[in-house]
Amino acid sequence: FAYVNRAFLELFGYKSLEELNAARRPGDLYADKKHLKLVRDQIKSKKEIQNVEALFKRKNGEKFWGCISSILVKEPNGKTFFDGSIRDITKQKETEEQLNESRNFLDNVMRTVAAPIFVKDSKHRWIMFNDAFCWFMDKSRKDLLNKTDRDFLSKEESDAYWKADKDVLHSGDVALNREKITIKGKVKHLLTVKSRYINDQGEKFVIGFI
Repeated sequence: FAYVNRAFLELFGYKSLEELNAARRPGDLYADKKHLKLVRDQIKSKKEIQNVEALFKRKNGEKFWGCISSILVKEPNGKTFFDGSIRDITKQKETEEQLNESRNFLDNVMRTVAAPIFVKDSKHRWIMFNDAFCWFMDKSRKDLLNKTDRDFLSKEESDAYWKADKDVLHSGDVALNREKITIKGKVKHLLTVKSRYINDQGEKFVIGFI
């Protein structure tokens, strides 16, 4: 290292540039050598990298996720330097992993419920549903995802469902509706429970149970 600032030293747990250089070569700061190779290959071919995620390790051996950006700098005398920065994104990665675990848990729970369950966004698109809902609609998961009632059902039936959705989204009250649906010429009579969910971003969703 030719130069590092105080924040870089604190991030890796060193007191000075001299201590850092005595203990580590730049490549030694990577906890995963695959990430080191990825960064080296990209910066050699493109002369710069932007926001590449890599696993690093501190002086005490503790590992953390960092986001690295760097450019290749050549001086008139021919010397070459990598000038860049690293941002600690460990908390962000942990949050992402927790969200993925929660999503996977919810998906698995929904899949095991025998009754059809679905989640619609404010534009009436199905964004989540279980296998029983696919069976009920006689469509594949790929066919249904991000589609609406109007893609498969009559205007009369779709209008009725959308009105019920809008009432739930507006009031927040739990709605118990007797409905009918026509699938491949066969009429099914339903009892549908719909409720509203609002996420941290203020987006509204309809959760339905048939």
